[in-house]
Amino acid sequence: MNINFYNKIFIITFFVYGFSLTNCPSTTSEDYGDCEMALGWTWSGEDCIFISGCSSVTNWGDDYTEYIFNSYEECFTICQVENHFGDVNFDGSLNIVDIVIIISYIIGNNELTYNQIYIGDYNEDGFLNVVDIVSLVNIILNGLDSRDTWEIISEDIIEPNCAAACHESGTFFAEQTELILTSDVAYNQLINRIPQNESAWADGLVLLSSVGGQPAEIQSYLWEKINLPNRDHFYDDHPHYGEIMPLGGPYLTNGELAYIQEWIHSGAPETGIVADESLLIDETVWEAPPFNPLELPENGVQFHLGPFDIWDGYEREVFSYQPIGNEDYLYINQYEILLSPGSHHMILYTYPENITTDDFPSECEFLADVFPPPDYELRDLHDENGVYDIQSICYMGLQTFFAGTQWPYMNYHFPPGVALKVPPNFGVDINSHFLNYSGNSPSGEIYGNIYFVNPEEVQHVADIFMLNNRDFNLPANQTTTITRNFMFPEQFTTGFLENGGVSNIDEIYIFQLFSHAHERMDKFDVKLIGGLNDNQTIYTALDWEHPPILELNPPLVLQYGMGLKLEVTYTNETNHDITFGLLGVNEMMILFGHYYTD
Repeated sequence: MNINFYNKIFIITFFVYGFSLTNCPSTTSEDYGDCEMALGWTWSGEDCIFISGCSSVTNWGDDYTEYIFNSYEECFTICQVENHFGDVNFDGSLNIVDIVIIISYIIGNNELTYNQIYIGDYNEDGFLNVVDIVSLVNIILNGLDSRDTWEIISEDIIEPNCAAACHESGTFFAEQTELILTSDVAYNQLINRIPQNESAWADGLVLLSSVGGQPAEIQSYLWEKINLPNRDHFYDDHPHYGEIMPLGGPYLTNGELAYIQEWIHSGAPETGIVADESLLIDETVWEAPPFNPLELPENGVQFHLGPFDIWDGYEREVFSYQPIGNEDYLYINQYEILLSPGSHHMILYTYPENITTDDFPSECEFLADVFPPPDYELRDLHDENGVYDIQSICYMGLQTFFAGTQWPYMNYHFPPGVALKVPPNFGVDINSHFLNYSGNSPSGEIYGNIYFVNPEEVQHVADIFMLNNRDFNLPANQTTTITRNFMFPEQFTTGFLENGGVSNIDEIYIFQLFSHAHERMDKFDVKLIGGLNDNQTIYTALDWEHPPILELNPPLVLQYGMGLKLEVTYTNETNHDITFGLLGVNEMMILFGHYYTD
């Protein structure tokens, strides 16, 4: 047996029993004088390096002869021995993170140093491969670095993904849901507690069931909320459960979900090892299925746009007015939207019921005879050279937001008893924006379903507000945070569907929020102004392409004199300033919301 074998035995002994060695001092060629005589191999602090100098005596007078070696292997064996065997990220322990790093190296996603390869090469064959992974995983599972399953779930999964973002003591979300998920209290906060969500409570769910087996999975609201691969069931069968969590992502990996599922099936104990830690190796995240048409609604209407070409190396934004053709008032309590790859957003606009040609600005008077827009005609916002179409700009000045998303698929249900009321002869102006700078999205296509509900089922008539900040500048090559306060009611643009504005009322009940920005947005926060939760963050988006749709159940009550603060951070990496604009190369700062007033 060679020295490497004995070294590895010592490393394992150190790992298990806690022995330690003193590090070799960290030096470089500059520490041994301005000479070119080859000295040998020494420790640099991170790895062994070959040095030259005048002698083995350092510039400060220490004789380091014993720390200069004849070969890399000898240097590494003696100086690096205190690292845990398999600990390729040098954090002091062998765990699943090291396994993930090694797998990424094997499949070609990252590079490792000789030092890391040596540490991970368990069978000493000179290669870091799946054989070494199996051996290292066995070391982990045999208890050399074991923790209780719940400890791993709470500290490594729930706390960084759920508590740090929302469910921490004192935050708006923790108070709204009465749920704190920091690791010190999360177990008692979850186990067999009744959820705040009324629909989940009515279905007999608890936050986290301890009965074990498949029944525990079915009875656990937590599992419903995090199980991303089952999102179709979540949104179709439980439309009032809110959103998949963590809100807006990043979502849990398939490995994390499998690990939590195995723990739930085992009765969700607070102590003990009941789930296979190797499941966490799977870092993939569920992805939506291929684009296919939506099914036609039984009680509703479907809109379809496309397929239409998207200019190669550019972007295309189009409109198409499509009427419902209703003779009486209708109530809408659900909409479903599906977008093909490459989409930036899809928005359904409409036109206020009482708008007339007198509302047209002078430069748009030529539209008086063509309003509303021609049915089903595809209208471009700009041509392939970026020149805006004046007709489209004029129509946009009259539009009001009705529904929309930046998600590839969304199926949104209003809360029970809540619906939008739309007038006779209602229509939607579909706005679709696709990007094709990569050349990989040559065409665009969208589907949208609107679902109707009987009037006798409606207890609250909903409406929409839009908070839009157009007055900002993002300096070149800088990260900038823009803040804008919107006070209620004077600065709320509301009553889009003529269901009643807010200028003469004292409070509104907000049940949905979502943001809209472009690609230079880093973070979009919404904070409360006034009330018991003054300055509390109630909404955060970290992904400009897929901002979360926050459902508030119970609704957020915004009273006279309160408001919402929009605080958005952008990074402008270009060499020119950026301002508000309609193109993807410009920026936006918009918050949409649904509310009712009684």
